[in-house]
Amino acid sequence: MTQPEPRRGGTAVVLGAAGGIGSACARALSEGFDELLLADVIQVTEPGRFIQVDMAVAQERERLIDALLELPSRIGALVYAVGVTEPVDATLEAWPAWRRIIEIDFIAAAHILCALHGRILRDGTAVVVIDSTAADTGSTVAPPYGAAKAACRNLTKSLACRTGDSGARYNSVAPGPTDTRLGAELAARMGTTQQVFADRTIAKRLGRPEEIAAAVAFLCGPRASFVNGTALVVDGGYLAG
Repeated sequence: MTQPEPRRGGTAVVLGAAGGIGSACARALSEGFDELLLADVIQVTEPGRFIQVDMAVAQERERLIDALLELPSRIGALVYAVGVTEPVDATLEAWPAWRRIIEIDFIAAAHILCALHGRILRDGTAVVVIDSTAADTGSTVAPPYGAAKAACRNLTKSLACRTGDSGARYNSVAPGPTDTRLGAELAARMGTTQQVFADRTIAKRLGRPEEIAAAVAFLCGPRASFVNGTALVVDGGYLAG
């Protein structure tokens, strides 16, 4: 008989908890930790302590960092599920949109993880960054998105190399086409539907946020204690096909 997974303890932090994948991660982690701390630019519907923060603004990120450093309980898991994208050209005029995407999708993650790295080592935190299969393929529609997600993956691996025997771990999860509002909005702005992306997978369907969150929960749990510095692809065969 399979034994139930032991409780992991401490606080699970989910950044970007209002999004489709972020909210699914909050639900998936709610039963494994003592409490949840959720952050996003808009109010979340999942239970837990909430901090409103605009990840595009450095001063707001610093306020979040201060709150996390002052947490009295151990940070058992930290999930960075923040992400924005939009169709964007490669022109002089497009740079403000590029800068916004890179700021939120990569710079904010680097800022937070750099500032918290010492605490992550002390707490033996399991960190999971949501990147994307665009880190592997690039993105014709949104070049800065693909670049930022690739940078996130390399950041995750680089920080994993600094964990030693602390028990802290850094991993990333790379979703393929997933049924989220972000994906639907991107498809609509491209003048199509998400089925176009789904048809490129072996499974011929979109992933569900809960399927991505299950991978995140695994990486945050004790059964993944020997998994560090890797990217777990959850894409229905998108890259293989």
